[in-house]
Amino acid sequence: MSKLNTNSRFLYEGIVTYAERLTATLPSPLKVVFLVCSGSEANDLAIRIARQVTGRQDVVVIDGAYHGNTGVVTGLSPNRYKGPGGAGPPLTTHEVPTPDRYRGSYGYDDPDAGVKYAKDAKAVFDRLMAEGTRPRPSSQSR
Repeated sequence: MSKLNTNSRFLYEGIVTYAERLTATLPSPLKVVFLVCSGSEANDLAIRIARQVTGRQDVVVIDGAYHGNTGVVTGLSPNRYKGPGGAGPPLTTHEVPTPDRYRGSYGYDDPDAGVKYAKDAKAVFDRLMAEGTRPRPSSQSR
């Protein structure tokens, strides 16, 4: 690890070897490594890739979530758009409740808490589908 620098946009033997060894452990069809410097960059890249591949803009996030500090993921982070200076969620960002049995709507005393949180999330997806913003089936995303 003392010889591995993943915080660089330049290729060198160590990083190439690491990427080759890492991809060798991945199931097919995964075969690409894209190293970034932070979680913000990783989340930003993931959203950009998903939007490019699916042609969709809408995302579902957990309320209170933090995704990073880039322009893209700040707009997807309820803790940012609901906080000081926040302008509310973009029209393409939809929240589901945090499945938190300690502070959430359904507590430890509710044996059906998991089912209820899942139903809350399903209601958001059902609404999106009814509005015509349903996820594209994976067979059509290539």
